[in-house]
Amino acid sequence: MEEVRRKREGEVASLKLQVTEGTRMHDAALSELKEKLNSQIQRLQEEADQLSRANSNLEKEKNRLVHENRDLVSELESEKAARIESDRRRRNLEQANMELSNVNSEKNRKLDELTATKTKLQSDLEGSNGHLVDLESKVSSLERGKHALESQLNELRVSLASNCCGWG
Repeated sequence: MEEVRRKREGEVASLKLQVTEGTRMHDAALSELKEKLNSQIQRLQEEADQLSRANSNLEKEKNRLVHENRDLVSELESEKAARIESDRRRRNLEQANMELSNVNSEKNRKLDELTATKTKLQSDLEGSNGHLVDLESKVSSLERGKHALESQLNELRVSLASNCCGWG
């Protein structure tokens, strides 16, 4: 009788150890995944902030170039009185305007690239959030399993106690 009780206590201790070890492993894995996810989120946020700043700088540069272009056109119109001087300035301004348009086109291209990158990063962030939800669901499931095993352990203890007392 004592041997059966010891055997059951050993089984209960083994089950308890297994549950504790499983819970510890799952908690460690979850913690590691959360750290990785938080690191990715922080990195993506920093990249998004950098893209936002770059986008703002590009917009300021674009506005500056538009303003500069307006100034050049205004200057061209004010210099029409002297035809020779006007023709020389017009050619110069047309060339400058073409260069500004090229710069503006390049800035717009860069802005489009930055916008595409920002969209991709936002998509990646949403994917990471979905992964986190999946992990939290798995943790919840593991905890339910843990509670079920603890319940079974308690039932085994009660059964063991009643068997010991019943035989005693």
